[in-house]
Amino acid sequence: MRKNTKIKKLKEQPLSLFERAEKHLQQNDAVYFWVIFAVTAIVAILLYDPRVSLTGDDSGYILGANGFIKDFRFPSSQAALYMVALSPVTYFFGIALFPLKMFSMLSMIGFMYFTYIAFRRKIPACILFPALALVSVNSYVLYYASQTYSEAFYMFMQSLFIYVFFRFAVKNKPENAGRGTEIKEYLLVALAALGVALTRPIGISVIVATAGYFLFYKEWKNMGLFLLSFVVLYFIYSLVQNRVWGGGGDLAPQMNNFLNKNPYPKKEPKTYQAC
Repeated sequence: MRKNTKIKKLKEQPLSLFERAEKHLQQNDAVYFWVIFAVTAIVAILLYDPRVSLTGDDSGYILGANGFIKDFRFPSSQAALYMVALSPVTYFFGIALFPLKMFSMLSMIGFMYFTYIAFRRKIPACILFPALALVSVNSYVLYYASQTYSEAFYMFMQSLFIYVFFRFAVKNKPENAGRGTEIKEYLLVALAALGVALTRPIGISVIVATAGYFLFYKEWKNMGLFLLSFVVLYFIYSLVQNRVWGGGGDLAPQMNNFLNKNPYPKKEPKTYQAC
């Protein structure tokens, strides 16, 4: 009888402030997310910048996208996937800034959505929602929502990779799961990783990070399946782009830049002889 009384008292202990907040957020997570989602869209619209930037990277992306869709020229190794994804916009609307900038805004909104569904129920809601709320009003982040730089699309590809990784690689598989199913799943994970790597040069680090995750947890089989899947997909990609376009969009120059002590060596100034 006393034991039952003790158990009843333990059950009746009041929840802490953190536990109550966590319970409330989990029960109403969809409502809070859509509020944050709407705030992100509104703030991004309010911060919309219709002007062209003064740098040359963004204009190079536009010209690369236009060249791919009009002349079928494969983009260079710098943000190749971004230019390919941007090319349908230039095909339907031409080199018009508003539709091109809307592509970046949609990419930013997509980043918020996939970040939410990737981390939902995996990290405490008291961490996830404040982080999303901070991003939704962060002018430094939302600046890229109205620019034609590759940052917004890169953030989208990152969030998509994290979602795919959690969905197919980080889960308790049944003991009788077929080998074919695992290979298909890791091909999807490797495809998402390749997409990140082809969007920005720093995206190559996602391959090392994923392999490091499996290495840390001693999941040798999973690490082998991931690396094998990535090598196969990259070989197919390299074969197609070399056969069709004769090069361009290769990851090797990007990896060489990371190994250099200084990827941007200072050029010696020219000397002129006096007349």
